[in-house]
Amino acid sequence: MQDADIILDCVDNLATRYLLDDLCSKRSTPVFFSAVEGFKGFIYSRKKSNYPPYPDIFKLANHPDCRQKASFGAGVGLISCLQCLEVIKYLTFEENEGPFIMDVDMKNNIFNIIRLEEESAL
Repeated sequence: MQDADIILDCVDNLATRYLLDDLCSKRSTPVFFSAVEGFKGFIYSRKKSNYPPYPDIFKLANHPDCRQKASFGAGVGLISCLQCLEVIKYLTFEENEGPFIMDVDMKNNIFNIIRLEEESAL
């Protein structure tokens, strides 16, 4: 990871994502998170160090990992394709939006974009 220019996360637990977020923040490496639980999925791209840290958005307490709530291949495929599109937009300078979470309800085919505030420089 030391020489990586960009990180795509697809691990199955929050503790590892917290660690990955911390390492990427310290190295100013963009990281693109994705997760799937049943029919729910999300994507969060932390492209700048002043974007909200992962632990501030997703709390560890009482949150299932993939061993507790099953996912299905088609859902994982959809979310990973959307994650890759976010990376492509980033690499080709086709996006200029601030931080957001893409929340996907695959059971009802609903896509929500939740806008987040950038943190102020101290």
